[in-house]
Amino acid sequence: MSVPEKTAACTRRVCLKRVLSLSLAGGYLGLARGTAAPETAAKLWAPWDESEEKAIAGSRMGDLIMSWREAGYSCAESVLGAALNHLDLSEEWVWVAGGFGGGLGKRQLCGLLTGGVMALGLSAGKSNRDRKAFRREIGRQRDAFWAWWTRRAPLNCLDLRPLYDSEGFSRMARRVALRLETQFNTMKRGG
Repeated sequence: MSVPEKTAACTRRVCLKRVLSLSLAGGYLGLARGTAAPETAAKLWAPWDESEEKAIAGSRMGDLIMSWREAGYSCAESVLGAALNHLDLSEEWVWVAGGFGGGLGKRQLCGLLTGGVMALGLSAGKSNRDRKAFRREIGRQRDAFWAWWTRRAPLNCLDLRPLYDSEGFSRMARRVALRLETQFNTMKRGG
């Protein structure tokens, strides 16, 4: 392996390690089975109440995620593709999420979760061109999304898939869309 190849491999390894070690308050991201969500919030796949149904009905991004999914894209690609469209960015970059589908191809971290974190990175980068401001903002947004997710669902596809049917998946995707839209709007307003 030449020096540039070794450097690129190390860079990819470091990048993947960082993606996999997302943390909340310094906690370890449990990649093992048994990462069930606590019973404190409505589950992502559960039927929604009337007020939530109205909010979700107005979510353009929810429809986009489902359209990408129905076209054969993975969960991560669907979320990222919808976010690219929502943020008026080129959808050709959806391939970036290709390796994240199917729980990183290992039924680990859910693609709706990893795609959501990538989408937040795009929005934070669009709102904050200064690197330090971006790092602060993406840290806040990632942690908020992480906390929201972990109150509602297990982290891993292996644990999630037995819990929902096709309607449940649609509810999960639309809730993720609504949450991302809310966080995008917060960033756009500078808060």
